[in-house]
Amino acid sequence: PDPAWFNQSAFWRQGLGSAICSRHLARRVGMDPEIAFTAGLLHDIGRLVLVICYPDQYRTALAWRDEQDCFMIEAERHVLDVTHAQAGEALAKHWNLGPQIRDAAAHHHAPPAETATNIVDLIHVADVLAQALDMARTPRALVPVLDPGAWQRLGIDWERLSELLPAIESEFESYDTLLL
Repeated sequence: PDPAWFNQSAFWRQGLGSAICSRHLARRVGMDPEIAFTAGLLHDIGRLVLVICYPDQYRTALAWRDEQDCFMIEAERHVLDVTHAQAGEALAKHWNLGPQIRDAAAHHHAPPAETATNIVDLIHVADVLAQALDMARTPRALVPVLDPGAWQRLGIDWERLSELLPAIESEFESYDTLLL
């Protein structure tokens, strides 16, 4: 289905923005940049699962998010009693995607504290960064809280991050015409 109320352009902009941020961050911390790109692109795939499988409830969740001025994951939990992270993990398992991509989909909002530096931390930071840069171009979007443990485990400081921003924004803009 192609519901007019679901902003697919914003969805794919955010996914691509997270993917680009993930690839640049991965290069900086010595992770595989292409796995990071794929995980960044697919980390929110559970949203599409919920939109397709539960369109009326998801539309209600979007309205509830706007009324409550909260994060989408909270609205999903309240209205659907399931989150896009849970739906994304289930889809990744069904598609037999690798554990890194599955874990990124499942835990990108709350990286487990017991993990060492891993793809979940990277995708979490990349997602926050893409939201902060407003790559989805959604005027009322809230920037998620950056998990300090994920940030520390990656070992990136603000100066190193600021060095990446011009390349991230330039690469994103090069894809921008595809996402009208």
